[in-house]
Amino acid sequence: MLTLCSFCSKAQAPVDSTVMLFDSLTVLYKVKIGVVNAANAALNIRKLEHDEKEALGIFITAKSVGVFDLFLKLKDSWISIVDSESYEPHHFVASIEEGKFKDKSKLSFFQAEDVVGLQKYDFGYSEWSDTLFYDAPDQVFDVVSALFKLRSFDFDGIEIGQSIGSNVFFEGRLFRLNLFYKGKDLIRTKYGDIPCYLLEPEVPTNNHFKTSNAVKIWFSADNKRIPVRILANMKAGKVDIILKRIVKNK
Repeated sequence: MLTLCSFCSKAQAPVDSTVMLFDSLTVLYKVKIGVVNAANAALNIRKLEHDEKEALGIFITAKSVGVFDLFLKLKDSWISIVDSESYEPHHFVASIEEGKFKDKSKLSFFQAEDVVGLQKYDFGYSEWSDTLFYDAPDQVFDVVSALFKLRSFDFDGIEIGQSIGSNVFFEGRLFRLNLFYKGKDLIRTKYGDIPCYLLEPEVPTNNHFKTSNAVKIWFSADNKRIPVRILANMKAGKVDIILKRIVKNK
């Protein structure tokens, strides 16, 4: 068993009890890198069962298109299976295929025992590794479930510049994901100007991000809190993910 550093709990904004998950919708996005239409992405949430209890599956996919696909084939997916009320994750699977780079990992969350299990996929042997188990603090999330948990807070009840956060397990380590509330904004879409809450995650400065505030996320300021736009200033260029279409599931 590997032990991770725990973070002290911080005071949080109250949860907005009216926020709901849009499990009847699929949200489609256009992904631009610089001025190039690089990929299409989709977000879908479905009701599932886990251990004979109601759960939710959050499915995110991205696939390269057009000219960009000729130079760098991209096929990514993230799946988070979460508790339908607390958003605490049960399982998380990430699959990344970008050009010659491939990575696939699975997380299993044992919330009652405060333990996280990590498996990595070995593409050479076409098999999963043995599970590494990590001690973790109470209420630990994967990066997808953390964002969906944090989006449910009552932003009208906090000050601009105030942060909310969650403990997140990612790539074998634990870190504190803090989101800073930057106020309300309007995002222009094919559905008109959508009022949004603007949030800035605090990201580590590394080979990917230029600064710690390199990412901005706009969530619709209604009870669905749909991600409308994500803007990331990467060292490789600006990545702009913007809502393209909302489809009602059959």
